[in-house]
Amino acid sequence: MKKPVIALVVGVLVFVVSTSAQGFQSTAEKLDKFIEASMKDWKIPGLSIAVVAEGKVVMAKGYGVRTLG
Repeated sequence: MKKPVIALVVGVLVFVVSTSAQGFQSTAEKLDKFIEASMKDWKIPGLSIAVVAEGKVVMAKGYGVRTLG
């Protein structure tokens, strides 16, 4: 179970760094799509993410369902 989570974290970090030159709104939308697709592929029921830039939280969001099934 740890390997998919680690892969997701690494994927998100690479994704955020690679799109840092683009506008934040576009990056946030792409990040949403990436996370939702990754959750579906790896059957992850839920997760939370926070993006911190220069010591401030610039994005915080929860994904998934409240209950399994």
